[in-house]
Amino acid sequence: MGNLKQIKHLDLFDNEYWNGIQKGEILAIEAKIRIPASIFQLEQAQGLTPLADFVQKYGISVVKDSDLTMFQGMTDFRKLIEDKPIPLLFQTVSTPGFSFAADLSREYITGNLTDFQGEGTVFGKVQRILSKGQKMEIFSLIPDMQAMPNLTRQQRLALKSNKNKKAKGNLSETLVGPAIVLTPLAVYR
Repeated sequence: MGNLKQIKHLDLFDNEYWNGIQKGEILAIEAKIRIPASIFQLEQAQGLTPLADFVQKYGISVVKDSDLTMFQGMTDFRKLIEDKPIPLLFQTVSTPGFSFAADLSREYITGNLTDFQGEGTVFGKVQRILSKGQKMEIFSLIPDMQAMPNLTRQQRLALKSNKNKKAKGNLSETLVGPAIVLTPLAVYR
């Protein structure tokens, strides 16, 4: 029971309290959690796979071929990333402006990803502390997309280009300090 005093419960805090947090500490954070929208879209595509298979098998012409092709591409892409962890992005409920991130291994996920959206408690070990203005890419789908075998050379070059910042914004997330990266131990409501 003596170790429980070493756990810091974060809900309301200020810069002084934040600056006292050290790497390796265990934090319990009352948080507003979100998962990147692109991850949700890929999960939804996975849920529609049986319907798409049915439509293709029986040649039902309610769905356009271009829609089926796009859906198949999303399903193929989902398969590329299905073993990768899910990035959780969160802030404390009562003190916005201090950000956190954690990668949750899929093997420990029970239920749907929608269960992780909203308010909950994240219990984890401090892995890295980012100072104000420091940036760290939390996740990016671009390398996985570039690895897809059906892409043309032009499509691969477009993914590498910095010109399409809006699309890149939907395919990646960057954490900007002040922020902490945690190794999650538990996420619960």
